[in-house]
Amino acid sequence: MDIMYAAVDSREVDEQPSYEINLYMYLYFVIFIIFGSFFTLNLFIGVIIDNFNQQKKKIRKDIFMTEEQKKYYNAMKKLGSKKPVKPIPRPSVCNHTHRHHSRCLLHSRIQTAE
Repeated sequence: MDIMYAAVDSREVDEQPSYEINLYMYLYFVIFIIFGSFFTLNLFIGVIIDNFNQQKKKIRKDIFMTEEQKKYYNAMKKLGSKKPVKPIPRPSVCNHTHRHHSRCLLHSRIQTAE
């Protein structure tokens, strides 16, 4: 804090300091402290996460799961990748135009959005 106060009181070279003559130095130090702390914290956390990922690649296992949990997880992953296929029921409409449009829309060449 003493350095910040000295910078705020500073003037040109070979001039005596004056009380709070350079107020922009407050802004400079606040921005410097905020960005400096975020950069340091981000760097520290990045190193920790990178080290964790390297250790996980070395082990090549899920270190936080038991064997039963791994089996269950793999089974759920296999089940989750399969989609059930059920036919879309045709609407029961009386109008010939509606019947024609529904037949065109339900044709196998038209893909549904998922």
